[in-house]
Amino acid sequence: MTRRTTLDLGRRVDDNALVRLPDRLVTEAAAVIGRRGSGKTNTGRVLAEALHGCGQQVVILDPLDAWWGLKTGADGDPGHGLPILVIGDDRRPHTDLPLRPEDGHLIADFLVEERVSAILSLRHLSKTKARAFAADFAERTYERKGDPGKATPCCYFLDEAATLCPQKIPPQDINAARMVGAFESWVRQGRSSGIGCVLIDQRPASVNKDVLTQVEVLLCGQLIHKLDRKAVEDWVQANDLEGNLRAFMESLGGLQTGEAWLWSPGWLQVFHRVHVKLADTFDSSKTPSLDDAGFVPTDLAAVDLDAFRDKLNDAVAQAQANDPKKLKARVAELEQQLHHGEVRTAADLKAHTDASRKAGYQQGLKDACDTIRQHHAQAEARARQYHDRCHDHLKEAADQLRYLADGVNAGHEALQERLLGKGEPALLSVAAGKGGDRPAPHAPPRSPEPRPRQRRDTDTPGPARENVAADKPEWFQPAHKKILNAIAWCESVGMDKPDRAIVAALAGVRSKKSSSFQNNVSRLNSNGFLSYPTTDRLALEDLGRSYSMTPGERLDLAALHEAWRNCPALQPAHVRLLNAVIEMWPDDISREDLAASVEPSTTTSSSSFQNNVSRLTSLGLIDKPRRNHVRATTLLFPEGLA
Repeated sequence: MTRRTTLDLGRRVDDNALVRLPDRLVTEAAAVIGRRGSGKTNTGRVLAEALHGCGQQVVILDPLDAWWGLKTGADGDPGHGLPILVIGDDRRPHTDLPLRPEDGHLIADFLVEERVSAILSLRHLSKTKARAFAADFAERTYERKGDPGKATPCCYFLDEAATLCPQKIPPQDINAARMVGAFESWVRQGRSSGIGCVLIDQRPASVNKDVLTQVEVLLCGQLIHKLDRKAVEDWVQANDLEGNLRAFMESLGGLQTGEAWLWSPGWLQVFHRVHVKLADTFDSSKTPSLDDAGFVPTDLAAVDLDAFRDKLNDAVAQAQANDPKKLKARVAELEQQLHHGEVRTAADLKAHTDASRKAGYQQGLKDACDTIRQHHAQAEARARQYHDRCHDHLKEAADQLRYLADGVNAGHEALQERLLGKGEPALLSVAAGKGGDRPAPHAPPRSPEPRPRQRRDTDTPGPARENVAADKPEWFQPAHKKILNAIAWCESVGMDKPDRAIVAALAGVRSKKSSSFQNNVSRLNSNGFLSYPTTDRLALEDLGRSYSMTPGERLDLAALHEAWRNCPALQPAHVRLLNAVIEMWPDDISREDLAASVEPSTTTSSSSFQNNVSRLTSLGLIDKPRRNHVRATTLLFPEGLA
C-alpha cells in the first residue's frame, strides 16, 4: 500500500482549489495563530490528523487537556479516532498513562525509543511544576534525538505556545529560562535531528519572539488587537518577498471563522487565503454553552496499553536502579547482611559494593555538574536583577535632580517677575546676581490703557501674524507673550476656551501647576489680557488678543502631540509611554501591553515604569478607564481637534 505524502488542509477562498501540504512539514517549524474562536485549534487538529495519517509520529504538549478528542471521531465513533496515547492526569477517564512532574526525562526517552504518538496533558500540574516538566522533557528530547539512529521525524505541537515559550521570562525562574531555551533549540536547529514544531496561540504578542520569528510556515486566522497584529507584521516584513504585506494586514480583521492565510515565502513559496476543513475527530476543546447537550464520548480508539505499560515500567525500573538514594540504601542493606552473616563470601559483598559505589559516583558527578550549572544560572539571574535595580534607582535619582533643578529655575523666574512688578531695580539686580546700591524712590508702574480690538484672521495657514499693539507695559515678558500666543493658536481652530494644561504645553511650560505659569497667568488676568471662563480654562480678552501672535502653521493633533513630547516635564521614557497610548486611542491599553510596547524586558512591577505612568497621570495626560488599563485623555485629543 502506497504511503500518503500530502496533507489535505482545505480549499482556497478565491477559486475553491484544494490546498495540500507535503508531509515534510513533520520536520519544519510552523505557527498557527488567531484570536479565540477563529478556528486555530481546529487547524492544529487537521494538521495532526493528516501527519498521523501519513504515518508520522505526532506529540502534542497540551496545557489545557483539550486534545484527547483525537482518540475518537467527531460523531463519537472510536473507529474514526487515532490510536494515540494520552499521558496525563490518571483521574480522568480518557487518560492512558500517568504523568508526574518529575517524569520529563523518562517520558522523553520513552517517546524517542518507541516512536509512538502521544498527547502530554499538563493541566493537572501547577505552573511551576509544568515548567519543570517541560524543561526536562524538551532538553532530554533534543539530547536523545542527537543519538545515532534516533533522528527520526516527529512533529511536536505546542498548544498555548505563550505558556511554553513566553515572551517575558521571570528573572528568578530557572525552569522557565531552561524551557524557552530548549524550545528555541528545537525551532532553530531541530530539523536535522528530525524535530518539527507547530506553535499554536491566540496572542502572538505574548509568544517569545526568538522562537516565533524562526517559523517557515504561517497559518494566520483573524486578529483584532493592535499588538498581536504588530507581532505578525514583524514576521511578514522580514519574509515578504512579493509585496503581499498590505493585502495581508488589511484583511486580518475581516477573516471569517475557519479562514486563515497560508504563507510560506521561502519553503513552499505560497500565499493563499484558505478555508480550513473541519477535523475528522471529536472537538474536545469546544466551549460549553447552554444550548449544548453536553455530549462526551466514552468509547475511544484502542491502544495496546499493556505493551506500553510494560515498556514504561522497564524505563522506570532502570531509572530507579540508577537513583543514588536507592543505591545507598542497597549498600546499607548489604552491609547489614554482612554483619548478620547473610552474605556468603567477601567477594560477593565486594562485587555488589563496588558496582553500587561506581554507579553512585557517576550519578553524584552528574548531580554535582547539574547543581553547578543551576547555581551559575541563578547567579547570572541575580546579577541581572541587581543591575536592573541599580539602573532604575540611578535613573530615578537623575530624574529627581532634574525636577529639583527645574523647580529652582522656576522659583528664580517667579522671583524676578515679582520684583519687576514691584518696580524695585536694586532688589532685582541682587536677585539676578549683579549686586547694586540702595534703590532710589520709584514711581509705581502705569497700567496699560485698553487697545482697540483687532480683527481676527482665521483663514488658511500662512506666515506668522503678529497683532499690532502700542508700547508694552514694563512687566510684560516673553513668558507672558508665549501664553497669549498659545491661546491665540487654539482660537485659530475654534478652541476659544482651551484647557490650562494645553496652553502650558503649547507655551513650553513644565506644568500648569508650576508657580511661574500660575503667576504669569494671574498677572495677565489682573491686567485684563485674559479671563477664566472656568477654573481650568483660559480665554483671551481683546487687549490680550492685540498682543498675541498666531503661528503660521495650523494647530492640529500632530502639532499638539509634538508640543506635549517637547514639554520640559517629560523625559524620553515618558514620551515612549505617551506615544503608545496615542497610537491606541480611542481604545485603552493594558499596563502589561504598555510596558511591552516600550521595552520587551520592562515589567509592570518595576519602579521606573510605575513612576513614569504616575507622572503622565498627574499631568492629566492619561486616565484609568478600568482596572490595569490606561487611555489618553482629552488633553491629547481635545474636542475640536480629535
